[in-house]
Amino acid sequence: MITPRPRFVRIAAGIAVLALLGLWVPSVRSLLFILNGLVIALALVDLWLSPRPSHLIIEREAPRILSVGASHRILIRVHNSSSNPIVFEIYDHPPSDCTSEKLPVRSTLSGNRHDSFEYRFVPNRRGTPRFFLFEIRIRSRLGLWGLTERRSSEETVRVYPNLRTVETLELLVPRNRNSFEGLKVGRLRGEGGEFDRLREYRRDDELRRVDWKASAKHLSLVSREYRIERNQHVLILLDCGRTMGNVGGGMTHLDRALGASVVLSHLALGQGDYVSLVAFSDRIERSLGPIRGKPAIQTLLQQTFDLEPRQVESDYQRACEEALRRQRRRALVILLTHALDEQHLRVLEPYARLLSSSHLMLLLLIEDTEVTELAESVPVGVSGAFATGAAAEMVRAKKLQIVQLRRTGARVFETVPETLSPVLVNQYLELKAHQAL
Repeated sequence: MITPRPRFVRIAAGIAVLALLGLWVPSVRSLLFILNGLVIALALVDLWLSPRPSHLIIEREAPRILSVGASHRILIRVHNSSSNPIVFEIYDHPPSDCTSEKLPVRSTLSGNRHDSFEYRFVPNRRGTPRFFLFEIRIRSRLGLWGLTERRSSEETVRVYPNLRTVETLELLVPRNRNSFEGLKVGRLRGEGGEFDRLREYRRDDELRRVDWKASAKHLSLVSREYRIERNQHVLILLDCGRTMGNVGGGMTHLDRALGASVVLSHLALGQGDYVSLVAFSDRIERSLGPIRGKPAIQTLLQQTFDLEPRQVESDYQRACEEALRRQRRRALVILLTHALDEQHLRVLEPYARLLSSSHLMLLLLIEDTEVTELAESVPVGVSGAFATGAAAEMVRAKKLQIVQLRRTGARVFETVPETLSPVLVNQYLELKAHQAL
């Protein structure tokens, strides 16, 4: 597509002014014809000598695996196959539901040269989005014309849950750090039941950990260090029903829950435990495991990265039956869901009791922050008072039902979406440290 650029428009506007002046000054008319001829000739020569978009060879280099909510570098390689310099703009068309920075790419490339340019791309949804095409815009030699070409360049990438927390946890665990965004990974070593090694006594060690025989031999205090038991089973029940499509902090509840599941699975696999996962709505969406060993986290990611909430009511009975069918040996069963109100929690009660009878049940509820904030707000007007009162009653009734759920033997916690991962990991570490399984 060929379009006039602003420089050509300004020249044409100047000629139009002269044309108006020629209505009253006849001597200007001859000059006008000469100018028109010169401009048309100049424009045609400029168009004839200008490079074409086809002279640019463009390639996109994108990571095959991306993390939702994380910024990634997309590289655009450009080669000028002509012998003349080209002034260009390149618009990449990334997938929808994403944000990008440093687009379009603008530069000048000499003849028979190549260069690389980059922009930042942030995917906001998991799945398999596609890059579609490039839009190339070239400026003519004299800047009178713009030449545009839309070139197909399809490329599919995979967007996984945000893996940065997993990568950071991988760095923290071997160092036995104390905390990271609420994750108390310091309990990974030292509070389990299996003897691991002897080491030099530290000031915060308990006296019961001191090995007196080894201390006497070395003439200095020596402590016994224990590791958490291995070969235990963790089963994650991941709700993919309608309520998990609610958005909090720019991410759906399902994104938060899946991200927390990945973090926990990575930690549990690193500790030598078995991990299984059942994703459900009104049906069983995915069923995975048991898997074991750190490399198995890739299997979990590949089979769950494209999970999406479905606009149906979650069937907790079906999830409970699948859990009991798959997991006959005692395990830590974790249910991640979003409970709207006390009625929703009341539906969960019989299944929490059933699972708690043969397993260690951990129920994590994602809090509805909008209702909580409304309940704690100062009402304005009569309608505002009614809304605040109704929200406060919902919060109160839900808390009472949570107390009732705990009487089934399940460990029940309600948390805001942003702290779901730390709460889940801390509960896992606490249960492991106290040998609850």
